Amino acid sequence: MKRFLKLFCLFLLFFILTIGCIRMTWILLTPSFMERNVLDKDIHTIVLGGSVGMSDWNDSIIPGSKNLCASAMTFGGALNNLKWATEYNEHKPDTVILTAGLLSLVYFYDEVDMRMVLLNWSEEKRNLLTYPVFFDNYKHLKDYWEYILVSFPYKYFDAYKGIEGGYVPDDGNEINNPIALNHINLVIERAKEYDGQGLLSEEYLKTHFTYQLNNLRKIKEYCDAHQQTLIILNTPLYKIQDMVSDKGYRQLICSELGDSTLVAEYTRFEVPDSTYYRDLEHLNTKGALYFGEHIVRDGLQLQYAIDYCKN
Repeated sequence: MKRFLKLFCLFLLFFILTIGCIRMTWILLTPSFMERNVLDKDIHTIVLGGSVGMSDWNDSIIPGSKNLCASAMTFGGALNNLKWATEYNEHKPDTVILTAGLLSLVYFYDEVDMRMVLLNWSEEKRNLLTYPVFFDNYKHLKDYWEYILVSFPYKYFDAYKGIEGGYVPDDGNEINNPIALNHINLVIERAKEYDGQGLLSEEYLKTHFTYQLNNLRKIKEYCDAHQQTLIILNTPLYKIQDMVSDKGYRQLICSELGDSTLVAEYTRFEVPDSTYYRDLEHLNTKGALYFGEHIVRDGLQLQYAIDYCKN
């Protein structure tokens, strides 16, 4: 009986390792979102980032632009997309718009939200393999294997097959959406654990969001090296500025990306009423149309980071 159990355990271990290796090989060899979205030669502006870019921005706002945003995309995923767009296309985009607002930064907390980052695996596979915090912590190792062996259904491939214009119309209107509210409350509670007040100070952001910040710096460095103009776009939020201070984030943009980095600040962009929002963080179809028409009419309002951080 003991011999049987030993053989069974060895077989089970071999089976798990084999499935894990097959899964990883499958993931690494599967064409990513970017490889299924070839840029036209007349594209000179690319828009990168997560779900706020998908919901708030479409290609009609700026002629010759391409929205490459995808849900749950971290700055690491945006960096990979930027490299792809620059290195594997004959026509090089000269402007990069990155939806890198405060919430885009703080939703990927170093030691807690790696499961969310895993949802973005198809864009971040190389980054994750070299991310030390992920492998240093047993909990994350457990999450990793659970993801590889159990939680990697076809739906994640389907989610990255590509979206026309990167834009996803949504007619919903649920300002008190519990998921968004929980996100904001979690951000505040984490900050309270750090300073007792819930202030998202520059020091706090630099301490707990190194994964995002490292890739944000790399995006800036990459743009500079390839003569690309980087614009940080802060998309509209519904009264979140009354819940979370962005002072530390403003200072961070200046200190990490340099005084001359361009910022398009639309966090407090005013829409007629709350029905223009899908939830606290995202515009719905009506809101996105209103926002886009404003930019088409008045142009994208830019300021240097040194001025942005003073406000």
